[in-house]
Amino acid sequence: MLACVTCAASYGGMELTFVEVVEAMEQVVSGIKYYIKISAMAPHGDSRLFDSVVLVKPWFPSKQLLNFSPGAW
Repeated sequence: MLACVTCAASYGGMELTFVEVVEAMEQVVSGIKYYIKISAMAPHGDSRLFDSVVLVKPWFPSKQLLNFSPGAW
């Protein structure tokens, strides 16, 4: 499983705190593309789901975040 999810992120000017990975899938492309549904909590206590897509190329030392957007409940 992908271990590059950070504990705090920012979305629309509000700081988010990572809660859990709700669902994850991977696709082999030129590297591995991960589709991750993340539960995160806003400072006021509301929990929201976010969809993210991360591309990992093992021959490069970094990971690329392709998408991070609010997900459907």
